[in-house]
Amino acid sequence: MADSKAMLTTQQFALQAGVSTSTVSKWLRNGKLEGRKQDGKWMISADQLTRAIPSQGESAQAKSGAAAANGTLAVSAAKPCAAGYTVEEFSTLTYLTCFGVQRFLREGRLTGTRDSSGRWRVDAANLENSNIQHLRRK
Repeated sequence: MADSKAMLTTQQFALQAGVSTSTVSKWLRNGKLEGRKQDGKWMISADQLTRAIPSQGESAQAKSGAAAANGTLAVSAAKPCAAGYTVEEFSTLTYLTCFGVQRFLREGRLTGTRDSSGRWRVDAANLENSNIQHLRRK
């Protein structure tokens, strides 16, 4: 694995790549990604975000590459915009998993829309909902 100063956990890598953490773990097991264990956690070089990631579009790679280049994580850049949050961003702001956020969206417990690529965008107003506030990370 190429040594890089920017190392990401599976969760951080998944967030920037726009996939689930289980997908990143599967890629590690299948050899599609290289990583190493450090203090019991898988660490993945951020430069692998710019390589060909299976089933990712060019725009997601460009976004991930830009975040990796300036050394910021998507979690710290999670600011509400007109389109809201991605499922991954919303899950990092709450104690819900990505699966839980998607389930809440399907059940109508959260409001959101699908973007042009079919991915959910969670409305930022959900964070002010009294039924969701107790799930917010402090």
